[in-house]
Amino acid sequence: MPTRARIVNAAARLMRRNGYHAMGLNDVVSSGRAPKGSLYHYFPGGKEQIAGEALRTAGQRVTASITTTLSAGGEVAENLRSFAQLLADDLERSEFRNGCPIATTTLDAASDSDVIQSAAAKCFAEWHDTLAEWLRTRGHSATDAAELAALLVAAFEGALLTARAHRSSAPIHDIAETLARRLSL
Repeated sequence: MPTRARIVNAAARLMRRNGYHAMGLNDVVSSGRAPKGSLYHYFPGGKEQIAGEALRTAGQRVTASITTTLSAGGEVAENLRSFAQLLADDLERSEFRNGCPIATTTLDAASDSDVIQSAAAKCFAEWHDTLAEWLRTRGHSATDAAELAALLVAAFEGALLTARAHRSSAPIHDIAETLARRLSL
């Protein structure tokens, strides 16, 4: 993997676990197996630029996961349960250390950084739009799809946060079941 991509991926991993402020550039260099001089070569905007690009990359990965999971066919309830299982498995593998890569950093630094705020907002908007389109293909009107997509994003983000707090994936599965029942009516 090219040095630039290793730096971005390392930053995304570190921010997912600890947020922006706890991510040190030495940690990025070490985790990304990159020479320190390459940080400012590829990212003249420093830590903030790295974070913005890491958020965009992480957000695109989540969008791809949403798309893949929800496009697998089957019923709405089945798709939501599959997505919840994907989130729960990832959280359990990290021993409840890794949260949503966007939410963790947003909570930590979006109020202090326009770069981070903008990147996070774009990620959340992309997830919303992806979910709204999926719901439209499932027969919901454009208005209902947009409202339900906002609910899905907020519900799963809240479930991830609650799951980390309780060190249990049950909140993720519980919200998926609740949403599955409501959307399958």
